[in-house]
Amino acid sequence: ALGGVRASSAERRLQVGYVTQDDVLPGTSTVAEHLHFHARVRLPWLPQEQRAALVASTLTALSLTRKASSLIGDAHMRGLSGGER
Repeated sequence: ALGGVRASSAERRLQVGYVTQDDVLPGTSTVAEHLHFHARVRLPWLPQEQRAALVASTLTALSLTRKASSLIGDAHMRGLSGGER
């Protein structure tokens, strides 16, 4: 169910993404670059302006607006904290 409403598996796939426990984020990308990349891959039919607005609202919802231009980082390069990832 999504928001308490029964949803088909196709509807759930449009709303939910699976993230593994292992860190697979590209350390050399910024937070905004990574979100823009996934918006282009997952929502190719949306105009660029709408994808940009979605990325901005996602950054706001996750309280990451101030980190948008920060590198994600990895084991070899300093970046986001574990909680921010």
